[in-house]
Amino acid sequence: MSNQSRFMLSEDQFNQMFPERDSVYSYAALVAAYQQFESEMLGTTVALTLTNLLAFLANASHETTGDGYNSDTFNKGLFFVIEGGAATQERCAINPGQTPWCAAYGLTPDGSQSYYGRGALQLSYESNYQAASQGIPNNEQDIFNDPKLVAETPYLAWATALWFWCTPQWNKPSCAAVINGLWQPNENDIAKGRVNHTFANRMGVVTDIINGGIEAGSWDANNNTVVPLTPADSQPNKQAIDRQQYYQYFVENFFPQGSAETMSLEQYNTNQASHMANFNH
Repeated sequence: MSNQSRFMLSEDQFNQMFPERDSVYSYAALVAAYQQFESEMLGTTVALTLTNLLAFLANASHETTGDGYNSDTFNKGLFFVIEGGAATQERCAINPGQTPWCAAYGLTPDGSQSYYGRGALQLSYESNYQAASQGIPNNEQDIFNDPKLVAETPYLAWATALWFWCTPQWNKPSCAAVINGLWQPNENDIAKGRVNHTFANRMGVVTDIINGGIEAGSWDANNNTVVPLTPADSQPNKQAIDRQQYYQYFVENFFPQGSAETMSLEQYNTNQASHMANFNH
C-alpha cells in the first residue's frame, strides 16, 4: 500500500467510529501498521477485505471498550490502552512479582514489568510479547524487555494487534485467514464445531481464537460432543455477542449496504462461538 488513499477507512470515518478513543490510537499509526500486514488482510474481493478490517476493529473495540460488554452502546471502542487502565499501572508499578495478578502474566527478565494486556487487542503474556517483538515488521523497539512501549507508541499499539490478528497461534489459525475464508478446518476442527461455511461461523472461530477458553464451548470426551456455553445470557456469551454487535454497528452506520459481509439479527445476538469447542480440544 503506497499511501493512505488505498486504505479502506477514511480518517473521517475513523473519527466518527471512535470518538472517545485514547490518543495513542492514531489514524496515521493504524495506516502505517496496516501497511505491514496488508498481504494478510487482503481478501479475494474488496468486500472481503473491508470485512476483515472491520472484524479486526470490532474485536479491538470490544477488548478496549470504555462502556463494558453489556452497555448496548458502541462509541467507546479504543478507550483503554492498558487492561484495566490506570489502576493496573498502579497495581503493577512496584514489585509486580509480589502481586499475584501481575505475576500471572509473566514478568520481564529484570522483574520490573508485567506482561498484562496492552494495545488494540490487549496483547498479553510473556510468550506473546516475545513472539510479537520478533515478528512485527518495521520495528526496532524491544517490547519483550520493555512492554510498556506498546501502550506508549502509536505504531506498536496497532502493530501488536495486527500481528496477533494475522499470525497463527500454536494450533490456531490466524484471525485474518479465517475471516478471509482461507482457513480450511481439519477433521478435528469439524468434529469440534469449528467450521467456515458462513460468515457467522467465521466470526465464531475468531472469538474462539481470541478468547475461546472463556467465550466458546467445551468438549465432552466421554460422549464425543460439544458442550455449548450456557446460559445464553451469561457474561461469557454476552462478551462474545458484544464483539459481533460492534461489527454490526460499524457496518450498518458507516458503510453502504453490501459493502461488507453481514449476519442476520438473530446471529448478531447469539454467541457464534457457543456451539464450538475451544481450541484446547
